[in-house]
Amino acid sequence: MVKVKKKENTAMEKVLSENRNKSKRWIAEIQTPLLHARQKLLP
Repeated sequence: MVKVKKKENTAMEKVLSENRNKSKRWIAEIQTPLLHARQKLLP
C-alpha cells in the first residue's frame, strides 16, 4: 500500500513540476515582449 502511494505521489509531483515549467515558459514568453514594448514606450 505504501509503495503504491509513493508511486502515485511521484507521478503527481512530475505532473505538477511539468505544469510549473509550462507556466514559467508561458509567463516568460508573454513578459519578454511586454518588457520590450515598455522600453520602446519610455523616452
